[in-house]
Amino acid sequence: MKIPERETLTSDTISRLRMCGHFLHYRMGGRAGRRRILVTMSKHSELLQKDLQDMLGIQSGSLSEMIIKLEGEGLVEKVRSESDSRRLVLRLTAVGKAEAEKLDAEYRSYIRQLFTCFSDEEIREFYALLKILTGHWKEIEKDRELEAEDEKIIKHKYGKD
Repeated sequence: MKIPERETLTSDTISRLRMCGHFLHYRMGGRAGRRRILVTMSKHSELLQKDLQDMLGIQSGSLSEMIIKLEGEGLVEKVRSESDSRRLVLRLTAVGKAEAEKLDAEYRSYIRQLFTCFSDEEIREFYALLKILTGHWKEIEKDRELEAEDEKIIKHKYGKD
């Protein structure tokens, strides 16, 4: 039985998207990457660790581990808040600020390099297609979440599996 071209293309597209996800995660710093933390911190004079965690969308333990490493390297310090001396906040050191600027510049340069294979028109088209795709996927997930919630309600109400 011959597999239709659309199925072959969509299967190959998923494989390529998986490769892109892997590349972006491991080559661009992952979720709790050093660059993300330092650059985010550089946009604020001081931050509570919980606020930084919420901004980055990462687990408390992962962030704590990274903060300890960054403190050890002299890039981040924990100090009393200027606005509320009862609270400890995170602040970049002068060395940390310089490192954040360097990493951000390198990141922006790398991103520009990654897309040099596209013309300006192609990058706009690629972006538009990704926007359509991710919007569609969000709708699918929303529908699946609603279906799962409905199943829970039915099981609870009627005790059925």
